[in-house]
Amino acid sequence: LMVVEVILVLVMLVLVVNSFAKYRRQIIRYATTDELTGLSNRKSFHTEFSEFTQSENRPQFSLFLLDIDYFKQINDNYGHAAGDHALKLLAEKIMEMVKETGGCAGRWGGDEFIVISGNADSRYAEELRRSIISLIEKENRHGVNPFKFSVSIGYVLTDPKSKRTVNDYVDEADRMMYEIKNEYHRNNPSD
Repeated sequence: LMVVEVILVLVMLVLVVNSFAKYRRQIIRYATTDELTGLSNRKSFHTEFSEFTQSENRPQFSLFLLDIDYFKQINDNYGHAAGDHALKLLAEKIMEMVKETGGCAGRWGGDEFIVISGNADSRYAEELRRSIISLIEKENRHGVNPFKFSVSIGYVLTDPKSKRTVNDYVDEADRMMYEIKNEYHRNNPSD
């Protein structure tokens, strides 16, 4: 009888430990992932950025900042579910890019996203920027969404010897993104 009780206690302990491990993984996922898009949240992206830049032989890389143009109008004209759908679509396109290039991506806030690409050549970064825009344009042409949208994308090439923070790089990419966004608005005032 004593052996059976010990076995039962051990089985119960294993079940309890497995349950805690499962819930721990869920809690970590909830704490590090943007629920809507499945990308890293801002806090988690800061950690990923630090890990990316802390290595002894840290590479040069590109940091992209993306923003949906006229996002408020999508929400106002088609409802918040449509706005959420636009965010998810952009996140999917970003994930496709990250899988192809290596790196990581996150939702920076609202309708802004952030991406690190392992390749830091300016020509390649510009190709990636144009590629994402092209993917969105293709979605607009062939998608079944009631709305069409565009994105403004800024990027910066990092300096591996620099002590700059993620916020320093984001500020620079943000300036480029808003220059592009302002030019887009000047050229497309009715969009």
